[in-house]
Amino acid sequence: MIQDVEQLLLTHGIKYQKKGNKILCLCPNPNHNDKHVGSFSFDTIKGVGHCFSCGCAVNIFSFNKLLGEKLEYKGDVNYEFAKSLKPKKEEVVYTKPIVYGKLYDPFYDNRVMDFLHGIGWSDEFIEEKSVKYCRYCEMIGENIVNDIDEKPTVMENRICIPIYKDGKLVNYECRTFKNEFPKVKYVKSCSSNFLYNFENVDLEKPVILTESIKNLGHGWSVNKNIISSFGNQITDKKLEMLQKIKNLILFADFDMGGLTMVRKLREEYEGNLRVTFCPKQYKKNNETKGFDMNDCSLDEIKFYLEHTMSAEKAERILSGENEDDIFWT
Repeated sequence: MIQDVEQLLLTHGIKYQKKGNKILCLCPNPNHNDKHVGSFSFDTIKGVGHCFSCGCAVNIFSFNKLLGEKLEYKGDVNYEFAKSLKPKKEEVVYTKPIVYGKLYDPFYDNRVMDFLHGIGWSDEFIEEKSVKYCRYCEMIGENIVNDIDEKPTVMENRICIPIYKDGKLVNYECRTFKNEFPKVKYVKSCSSNFLYNFENVDLEKPVILTESIKNLGHGWSVNKNIISSFGNQITDKKLEMLQKIKNLILFADFDMGGLTMVRKLREEYEGNLRVTFCPKQYKKNNETKGFDMNDCSLDEIKFYLEHTMSAEKAERILSGENEDDIFWT
């Protein structure tokens, strides 16, 4: 696949660098004004790409779509190859994760509980969602467990949140509690292309959508009718699920990822959409970061959920076009 990705980038006139089986280039997300080659990495073995800055995630087909649908012939590039890369309908396969090692109850470890309470998770949420933690274990999808060429995902000193789809265990989100990189890992060959906690919400009532399970765990103490999208990319599968909701409140992160979600939902979500967020920012590693639900107190979350705005206004504010003194209308 490495030749295919190179050909695609050449067709679009995109500069890139090769590093082993990975290709580094500028992020294709049109909402991310990326200026640093290397923030986006495409793994040619797995056939997926990811931006470590804005969180954009793609396969080869969506990668081509983001790079631009109007292709120009450049030299002796295989134009027909690039033109043939049409986005295909998502075929999502959910497989059971196999765990090698022991998962522990966090209630018996003060260090772990201090971390969970520190990110705003209640004992009730931890117990209801069967949150565990591991000191060291390995996880792999059941569909590739017997493939000698596939290596399991190593999880060390991580909070392990079981993820269910249609009542079946299909993944684990494993979050570091020692500030290690990457902050979050998922099980190899297991999908998270759906909405977390969707099966437990009342679709007839307003449903809150937030970006991460970390956010959801904190906001759950204010309103349990809440789901998360495993990041800011709203895939066709996630959108299909969202269309079942009549009234949706997006609690967006106050950053580029939040803007990405607002624009996607504004364009394609068919129900009644309202948006809210915490209008604060901070500096980290000389980069401006936006506050999210997890950075708010419970009183602040309640306030922002009671004071929402149209998607149009949210898009203007998040894009910096309109910073009204009267924030909520």
